[in-house]
Amino acid sequence: LYDESLRHHRLALSIFTFTNNQERVATTLNNIGSVHHKLGNYDSAFRYMEKSSNIREAIGDYYGESESLNNLGVMLRNAERFKEADEKFTKVISMRQRLQDHNGLAAALMNLGVSKVRQGKVQEGIYLMQKAKDEADAIKSNKWLLQIFTNLKEAESSRGN
Repeated sequence: LYDESLRHHRLALSIFTFTNNQERVATTLNNIGSVHHKLGNYDSAFRYMEKSSNIREAIGDYYGESESLNNLGVMLRNAERFKEADEKFTKVISMRQRLQDHNGLAAALMNLGVSKVRQGKVQEGIYLMQKAKDEADAIKSNKWLLQIFTNLKEAESSRGN
C-alpha cells in the first residue's frame, strides 16, 4: 500500500514539477515525507519535509510552511532530537498566532508540550498542553481535546499523579 502511494505521489510530483505548480510540488513533497515517516525512513522523510517547507517559504505560503514545520517537529521529536523539534514547534506557535489559527495553535502547543514531557520537563509540558486545551476549547474541537487530554493524562502519570 505504501509503495503504491509513493508511486502515485512521485507521478504527481513529476507532473507538478513539469507544470511549475510550486504549491502542489510542496504539498506532494510533504505527502511523500509523511509516507516515508510511516515506513520508518526518517532521513528520507526529513529531507522531503524540509524541501516542502523551503518551497512553501519561498512562495510565501505561510500557512503551508507552518504545517510543514509542524510535521518536521513531530519527526524530530520522535527521533529524540528535542532541541530542533522544540525550535520548529516554537516557530509554528508564533506563525499560528499571527494567522489566528486556533486549530493549528492547539496542535503546535500540544506537540511542544509532549516534547517537553519526553525531555522530563513535565510541569512545562503540562502548562503548554493546558494552553493547547484552551485553544481547542475556543473552537470546540473534540479531536484536539481528546488528544490533549490523553497526553495530559500520560504527563500526569509520568510525574506520579
